[in-house]
Amino acid sequence: MDDSRYQVRAYRPEDRRAVADLVECLYHGEASRRLATLRWKYESNPYVSSPPACVVDYPDRSAPRGIPPVVGFLGLTVMRFACEGQQLLVRSPGDAAVHPDHRRRGILTEMTRWSRRQVQGSFPLYLTTTANRQSLPAALGAGYFPLASGVSLCHSTASGLERYLLAKRRGQGSSETRTLLDLCGSDKLPHSEAIRVEQAPRPDAMAALAADHPGTAKRIRLVQDTAFFQWRYGNPLGKYVFLFQEARGRPVGYLVLGLGRNPQRAHILDYGADPEATLSLVRYVIRSRLAGILSVPLWGLDCELASNLTKLGFGQGGPAGWLVNHGPRHDLPILVRPGSELPVAEDWFVDGVDVRHPGNWCLKPIVSDAA
Repeated sequence: MDDSRYQVRAYRPEDRRAVADLVECLYHGEASRRLATLRWKYESNPYVSSPPACVVDYPDRSAPRGIPPVVGFLGLTVMRFACEGQQLLVRSPGDAAVHPDHRRRGILTEMTRWSRRQVQGSFPLYLTTTANRQSLPAALGAGYFPLASGVSLCHSTASGLERYLLAKRRGQGSSETRTLLDLCGSDKLPHSEAIRVEQAPRPDAMAALAADHPGTAKRIRLVQDTAFFQWRYGNPLGKYVFLFQEARGRPVGYLVLGLGRNPQRAHILDYGADPEATLSLVRYVIRSRLAGILSVPLWGLDCELASNLTKLGFGQGGPAGWLVNHGPRHDLPILVRPGSELPVAEDWFVDGVDVRHPGNWCLKPIVSDAA
C-alpha cells in the first residue's frame, strides 16, 4: 500500500461488528447471522490460539471516539490434516473484503502478505476451493498450483429436475417447497429401520466412523476428530442434514448433505469410512426422492467411491450435469500452495508426499470454505 495511514493488524473480537458491516456482501442474511458466523468461523476455531484473520484500519476524524474504521478484512479457515503420522494445519483463504472507497490501493495484497508473515512455520500449506474468475489469475500469479478440477458428479431423474426447476421458479422462501430440513424427524420421511435422518451431528460417533481406513496413511487427509465435528457443523449459515445407518442400535455409517439456495439441490459434503454404508445412505436419498438434484465434486471422492456412484447413475453429463457443471464456477480448479513466501522445490512435499498430485490427497467436500 502506498498510503502509510493504512494499518494492518490482527483481528480482535471487538472488531466483530465493524467487520460484519464490511462483509455484508459475502454473508447473506441479517446482521445477527453475520456476527454469529464471524464468531464461529474465526473466534471459535479449535486449531488456533487467536483468530486467523486480519483487518485494516484507516484514520477518520469523524469516527466515534476516534476509533479508526475497519476498511479491510481477510479471514482464513484453518483445519488439521495429517500425513504419515505428521499433523499439519492447512489454511484456506476465505472471506476477503475491502471497503468500496478504498479499493485498488493494494490493501488485499498487503493483508495477504501480513497473514503469511504471521504464520510462517505454523501453516505449511494453503488450500482454496473457492477461487472465482476474478481471483484465479491473481492466485496463479501468486504461486498457487491447480490441484484438481471443480467438475461434479450429479444424479437426478425427470421428476427430480422438474422439482428443482419448480423450486427455482418459486424461490427459496416459498412455503410450497418441501425441503429435507422440513422433513427431518417427521413421519413423512420414507420408513427405514436402519436409517435415521437428523438435523444435528453426532460428533463422537461420526469421529469413530470417519477413522482412517487402510490406504490413507501415505495421503494428506483431513483429521476428523470429535472437536472437528463439534466445530465444523456449527456454521450459522450452513443448512445440513445428517443421515446415519444403524445396526444393532449403533451407527455404522453416516452421510452429510448440504442444502443450497434451491432447496431441491443437495450436496454430498461428508461421509464415513465404510464405502458400503455410504452407498446405502446415498441409495436411500435417491430412492426417497429427497432432493431434485444430488451432486458431489469429483475432487471430494476417492476412485472407488466415484466408480460406485457412477454405477448408481451419477455422471458429469445429462440435464443435471449441464445445470451444475456449466455454471459460473464449473471449471474452476481447487488450488494449493506452500506457506513460505518464496516456495522452493522441497516446500511442495510433506514427508516426501508431493502436494501437487491429486492422488496424494484424501479430501472431502466439507473442507471447502463455502460448505
